Amino acid sequence: MGETIKTRWLLLALGLLFLAVALSAPVNHDESQYVAAIALMREGLPYRDWAYLQTPLQPLLLSPLSLLPAGWLLVGARLANVAFALVASWALLRLLKGRTPFWAAAVAVGGMATTNAFLFGTEVARNDMLPVALLSLALLVFMPRQGLDWRRAALGGLCLGLAISAKISLALPAAAIGLWLLWRSREIGWQVIAAAALGGIAGLLPCLILYALAPEPFVFGVFTYSLEAPQQFWTLVGMPQVLTPLVKLRELGIETVEGATLAALLVWLLTLRQGGPERRLLDAAILGGLLAAYLPDPFFRQYLIPLLPPLFARAALSLPALTHRWRQVAIGAGAITAGVGASGSVGNVVLAAQHPLELMETVQRARIVAAMTKGRMVATLSPEQVAGNDVRLDPRFAAGPFLFRTTGNLGQATRRITGAAIWEEAEARTLALPPFVVTGGEGKPRPPAFPYGVEAPLSRQVISRYYKSIRLPGEGWFLWIARTEKGWAEAPPLNCPPENRQPICLKLTYQRE
Repeated sequence: MGETIKTRWLLLALGLLFLAVALSAPVNHDESQYVAAIALMREGLPYRDWAYLQTPLQPLLLSPLSLLPAGWLLVGARLANVAFALVASWALLRLLKGRTPFWAAAVAVGGMATTNAFLFGTEVARNDMLPVALLSLALLVFMPRQGLDWRRAALGGLCLGLAISAKISLALPAAAIGLWLLWRSREIGWQVIAAAALGGIAGLLPCLILYALAPEPFVFGVFTYSLEAPQQFWTLVGMPQVLTPLVKLRELGIETVEGATLAALLVWLLTLRQGGPERRLLDAAILGGLLAAYLPDPFFRQYLIPLLPPLFARAALSLPALTHRWRQVAIGAGAITAGVGASGSVGNVVLAAQHPLELMETVQRARIVAAMTKGRMVATLSPEQVAGNDVRLDPRFAAGPFLFRTTGNLGQATRRITGAAIWEEAEARTLALPPFVVTGGEGKPRPPAFPYGVEAPLSRQVISRYYKSIRLPGEGWFLWIARTEKGWAEAPPLNCPPENRQPICLKLTYQRE
């Protein structure tokens, strides 16, 4: 069987795995802001018209999915991540073709694809797989077999710029690759470096344009929130230790054995002195990926994803150089840890074969909300549960629970800069609400600050205002409906502070029933 046929079969197997885990994985509240941003693209732009806590490429690129009906938008966003994961896998196989035996490429790409981190990024509608696909394409472009010319450099720079426009943490691997280009400046020439820089700037245009349209909300969402909010939240819930360097290193180390990452790191270290400039490119990207994994507070498994393409590509190139014994040890250890890494996602697939899909329950819940609200505005901390073209989301809740749970000075800055709803408003029962509110996704107790869940003050407020409730499919889910003598409430006016002139406060109105 030829290598091309083997590659196609491998990609088919990976595609089926990715599809299975994406359809069977439980809905995660991390998906909220990403799905909401795609849905709200029908009405405006991120930062200017609603808060977004990431760089903007993903909602811009996936904006056509906003035409999908309620519930199916979440499914569509997950399937897009499946496609991005396949692109990343294909790019690595293409890069390795002719540089290492097919068995080494297959082992490496299979090891990457079955890590806990990679599968998590694939199975939920987050923004992890689009930038990793772009990073993989950039590595492919920057490692030609016949020399790097200015055209390929411009294309590689474009891929890196777009990767940063999809997720800010990709700036670290991109910077490392930029340093590699500078290191080789005498060999490749300044024309190539200039072309790569111009391509990178072109890839950053989505960020630059949206920053120009709304500079303060952009800086707050992309930088300020990620620097301040984790410290505040984890302190409020009594877990500040997760932010300490030792705990972060411990969690990062644990995650490396949730898949073949540790085995790939050991192969890399054992063969670090081997190879020429191309392997140094991968080495630079690996170091950038390690920094990107460690720096965010606290550490979560998805932060490991930017490390994976260069690391496993380097491992594939290095495996044949190991002695037979060490090669067997590395592959055996990788196979065992790959099974550990994939066990959670495969377990979800097994459960899904025996029970109804949670994703389909979400679709059913969203269809009920769409039928009841009939295009009128809905407030919820779980927008991923109801988003679609026939549900009108309240843009003040576009970030799901993440901006809502900010308090103190950060909460006031959130309200002033982005116009988003915050917890303290709901707790004081001064938060203006539309006629429809959906609750049920943020009831997990988070003592001491949120002993009854983040959405508890929202539930208390709708009860105090005599909203009636309709039970939705799933445990703890309710649609709350404001009522008056005519059966439906006339929503209160939007309560924005006088100094807030953001478009979200100027344009947000409710339909009189």
